Amino acid sequence: MRRLLSPLYDYVEATNADLKGPATEGGFKAYLAGLSKQKLADLQISNTPEMFLSPRDHQPFVINYAIPLTGGAAPAIWEQTGLNSQRCVLYQDGKFEELDNEKLNKLTATLKP
Repeated sequence: MRRLLSPLYDYVEATNADLKGPATEGGFKAYLAGLSKQKLADLQISNTPEMFLSPRDHQPFVINYAIPLTGGAAPAIWEQTGLNSQRCVLYQDGKFEELDNEKLNKLTATLKP
């Protein structure tokens, strides 16, 4: 999950700077596919498709492509289902925690991932 955070920031910054509109999953995957082998190695990415899947619930992560670039503590990436009614959440500031479904749903209710 943490491996997605740095390239996600790079991608959101690039799409906002180019005024290409909101970032999307398809665009993010295309962005990653276009990175050099050296950049992927620098980001410690060896298997791009695999990094989008949670090792706990084996479902794709939910990614908040609307994270602001100005900092803060917005949820950036979280699990769809999680494990034992707990879902991992990675925040924009790097904080990581497990939340129950009710807390996560309240936290993400106004977001448009």
